[in-house]
Amino acid sequence: MIRVMIVDDSRMVRRILREILESDPEVRVIEEAEDGAEAVEKCVALGPDVVLMDIQMPVMDGLQAVEAIMRERPTPVIILSATVSPGEVKSAFRAVRAGAFEALAKPEGVTSPRVYAAVAADLLARVKLYARVGRRKGWGAEEMEAPQLRMPAASPRVVGIGASTGGPRTVQAILSALPPAFPCPILVVQHISLGFTRGFASWLQRETNREVKIVERSERLVKGSVYLATDGNHLEVRGGMAVLTQVPPVNACRPSVDVLFSSLAREYGSYAVAVLLTGMGRDGANGAAAVRGAGGEVVVQDEESCVVFGMPKAAIDLGAASRVVPARLVPRTLAEIVGPGGAEAAKERIA
Repeated sequence: MIRVMIVDDSRMVRRILREILESDPEVRVIEEAEDGAEAVEKCVALGPDVVLMDIQMPVMDGLQAVEAIMRERPTPVIILSATVSPGEVKSAFRAVRAGAFEALAKPEGVTSPRVYAAVAADLLARVKLYARVGRRKGWGAEEMEAPQLRMPAASPRVVGIGASTGGPRTVQAILSALPPAFPCPILVVQHISLGFTRGFASWLQRETNREVKIVERSERLVKGSVYLATDGNHLEVRGGMAVLTQVPPVNACRPSVDVLFSSLAREYGSYAVAVLLTGMGRDGANGAAAVRGAGGEVVVQDEESCVVFGMPKAAIDLGAASRVVPARLVPRTLAEIVGPGGAEAAKERIA
């Protein structure tokens, strides 16, 4: 039985979420709370498997509550944001940085069972997934190894990063740990709720001190800068530019990691570097195979450090991974690949 606590200052929202969750015989709502302070107290006392947490609440908001829960009784938390306004999204991603697994948008429109029915199956799937993750040891964020390596002024390589479930915190930690003068551009596809991309980009820029750009029209690639697609568009590279495309979704995703990685293989060949991180499904596996086939490097996050090992495992099963490393070693691995030691590091590739 999966034991869930719902935290929201709206009695109506709590009732609807309870009905959704308890429609599944494997899930039971053991408690509700209407503010963050009450949530912390009940979480410590009852030890739920998963917490659904609102952001804007009286007494103590969701961000403060997540920080307290992670200090006192680390528990998987899913943030449910009522709006995608800049202030609330900023708080939601700060909660992710503090330890929440992800931030989701509540359905738009009048609060009703009918409106919430559209997200019921997805929410139940995530609750079940995070309950399993929470029972594993060491699911918290890893301390990244920040490489102290000499970097060239510029590199001909281009790095693409793909992530899904559990990815925002890992992407942020990796970008933060990379050398400040990282010598090549970085393109990121992170599967995320619609409306959260701008907040994610702003949060990444604040947390990493890097230039993070949402690509709305073709952008010249600049070393050290980070590029994200706007909602509902694929991100590709073409002629030294980051570009958007509107081809159909791939793996039910747009943007798709496969689309980004395939464009890296096509445009940069052996100079392409693909990084595939935690995520559900298999998006990115075929693109990673294309990069490997073109002679590029494919760095894949290992199972132990993943929240969900779906996407990395799919790439490994295809034989696409040139290196499989824990998340904490991804920054060092990238620095070795693009730095003077890249040739020597390549000898350690997985066959």
